[in-house]
Amino acid sequence: MTFPTTGPCQYAVVAPTEEDRAPETRAVRCGAALPRSALQRPAIDADYVGMDDHRGALGKALIARADDVASAVLMTVWPLGAADVDSEVRDLIAEADRVGTRLIGRWLTGGPSMSEEERQQTGALGALIDRVPLDDLIKAYLAWRDVLFAVLVEEAARLETSADLVAEVRAVVSRSSDGSIVRMARCYEEERRSLHDELDAERAKLAHLVLHDSLTGLANRVLLFDRIEHALRAASRNQGALAIFFVDLDGFKAINDRLGHDAGDQLLMDASARLREAVRDSDTVARLGGDEFVVLCEGLDEVHRPTVVAERIIISLSRPFLLGAGEVSISASVGIAAAGGGDGPGDLLMRADIAMYTAKRCGPGRHETAAVALGAGSPPRSYARIARRRWG
Repeated sequence: MTFPTTGPCQYAVVAPTEEDRAPETRAVRCGAALPRSALQRPAIDADYVGMDDHRGALGKALIARADDVASAVLMTVWPLGAADVDSEVRDLIAEADRVGTRLIGRWLTGGPSMSEEERQQTGALGALIDRVPLDDLIKAYLAWRDVLFAVLVEEAARLETSADLVAEVRAVVSRSSDGSIVRMARCYEEERRSLHDELDAERAKLAHLVLHDSLTGLANRVLLFDRIEHALRAASRNQGALAIFFVDLDGFKAINDRLGHDAGDQLLMDASARLREAVRDSDTVARLGGDEFVVLCEGLDEVHRPTVVAERIIISLSRPFLLGAGEVSISASVGIAAAGGGDGPGDLLMRADIAMYTAKRCGPGRHETAAVALGAGSPPRSYARIARRRWG
């Protein structure tokens, strides 16, 4: 039986070389190699012109029995009948059996090598790699080998062929089939690993989608809460300083309404990129939705004071954005909330939200701290209630 000669797994019948009639050791990526004799010799090999009549007769007999071999293989692999087997699978295996048997016969007669049509017929078996279990393919391959042996012995007895010639043919088929099965298993293992890697990549992609904003690629609310909880635990252990920056884009709605949602989406992506540039790689930038963003900064010090970070964010977002053929400008209102004892993610976000609203009331492009925002007289109690309901 032959196997695919094209595609990710490639198999073929091996015939002996001209030098020693041993299986050709060159192999395609997976499966038995095509013999040098099959690939290079002319239609009638000069080495075989003077062969004895028994060799040629045996080869012709095997060629004539190719259909018998194919039928017997199907009955061996599926003893209860192949009616429940995909007809394409059955036909491909049967045709591969015929081609393989004819190739062995033609080697004995010194006939032509594998034709392009035969190469395509055996190559079509590559379609089975995702449809037939490995053990079934190995069973089919071994069934072809064993049936071919039985037909070989039967025809050799009828033709009174020498035992040496029979042993030679058996050795050729046996050695090539052993190598083919090893390479077949290796190919399936490579395919399994490839599929496993693809599955891991898909899982990673899904995990990323679950935890990141689909438009900007920033962390989403779920990941943000997780990062804040982790940062609060770390700050509690190490006495570190951390702060939350609640960022709202001033003027975004007017641009989105005037230029359309595509332009609005592009503006949000560009603003996200600037936010990432304005903070450290270790800081977390998240999008809550719409034009609202949150930045989580850990390990703040004199160089990276909260107000310095807020000003850097405002300056970064105040530069004009290029949308289509023109420029647009926005600003940002930033609310700052530093972590205190007993804070949870919702507490920090609520205070930062209230601080952002206070900054926005004072005009675009401003920042405010929660300590000031929650002082006497601000913010309005209605907004404070909304923020508590939103994050409480």
